[in-house]
Amino acid sequence: MLAVYISIVKNNMKKKRWLNFTIRERIVSAFGLIVLLYIVVFVYTYVQVKRIEESSDKTIPRTKQVSLLQESAVHLELLDGRIDKFFVVGYSEHQEKAVQHLKDMQSILVL
Repeated sequence: MLAVYISIVKNNMKKKRWLNFTIRERIVSAFGLIVLLYIVVFVYTYVQVKRIEESSDKTIPRTKQVSLLQESAVHLELLDGRIDKFFVVGYSEHQEKAVQHLKDMQSILVL
């Protein structure tokens, strides 16, 4: 029973010791805690930004490829329309525009 009482008293003394800090010690310890939290948040944010940079380096070339594919799809649709008009109507301007769309598609695919 006496050992339990002594351990309780020691625990209370440790708690009181923390509570008995001077104002200066409390302010300094709180400031240190805030600075530590800022450092942790800064490091976490820095790591996240580096991850974003790495993934963006992989993403940018793929977006260029996707835009080229979309552009070639547009030219393919235009070519299809011009060929249909050429075969149905038969004007030579449709043939010229179809050839131009074919050249545009060829230049896109070369890239």
